[in-house]
Amino acid sequence: MVPSDSLHTLDLLREEAMALPSMEGRNLARVVSTKEPYFWPAETEGVPLKVVAYDFGIKRNILRLMAALGINITIVPLGHARGSRSADESGWCISFQRPR
Repeated sequence: MVPSDSLHTLDLLREEAMALPSMEGRNLARVVSTKEPYFWPAETEGVPLKVVAYDFGIKRNILRLMAALGINITIVPLGHARGSRSADESGWCISFQRPR
């Protein structure tokens, strides 16, 4: 991102953007992933589903929508060691932002 004000021309902004380091091959998920696991509760009545979400850049809106559907979510960081799904988990979610 290149911050701007009214003194910057489009050509100057383009030059500044082109001078930024390439994002190709960089592990940006490592930077944006949560550092510690945390819990996001379901927002509905009844017995909620239980899902473990691996954070590769998960958006809060995804968590909000899942909770509205009655899902308790445990969000874990990139690289979190997990074995097989436990008996009380309904499933896993892997969230990432795909390259454009």
